[in-house]
Amino acid sequence: MIVRAVLAVTVISCLPVLRGSTVIPADAGRDVLLPCSVQHQGGFNLSDVTINWERPDTIVCSFYHGSRQLEHQDKRFRGRTQLFPNEFSKGNASLLLQRVNLADTGNYSCNAVLWANTQLTVHTMFLQVTGNGLAVTPLGAVHCLPAILLLLLWYM
Repeated sequence: MIVRAVLAVTVISCLPVLRGSTVIPADAGRDVLLPCSVQHQGGFNLSDVTINWERPDTIVCSFYHGSRQLEHQDKRFRGRTQLFPNEFSKGNASLLLQRVNLADTGNYSCNAVLWANTQLTVHTMFLQVTGNGLAVTPLGAVHCLPAILLLLLWYM
């Protein structure tokens, strides 16, 4: 009983660090386009669009009330993000992240809402930045798997 509880807690605690279903590779110092497409019917005004690009507990880039909102953007991303409002009507909510670095490695999500149609679109992906032959792996991905395997072996 206790072993099952410990195993469940271990697995659950590892879930937030699991990679998004799509892996986007990038070289350090280069620009990368993080894709996000929005399905919509009919036209809309830019004032009806809300797009938030986020990392866990971090705002990467936001667009609402017809313009980019920079006051809540994490300082690590200031001056390095670009959206394409003229492409929103085509369903393109992609983010250009400029001059990526190893610290940019991790999960990203695109949350897009078209208020006129009350449609919500969410895309998640994992940005894998490499440079000089180095790559960053989230700590959870390194430590969770061995812990789970040990608990499974111990339980068997």
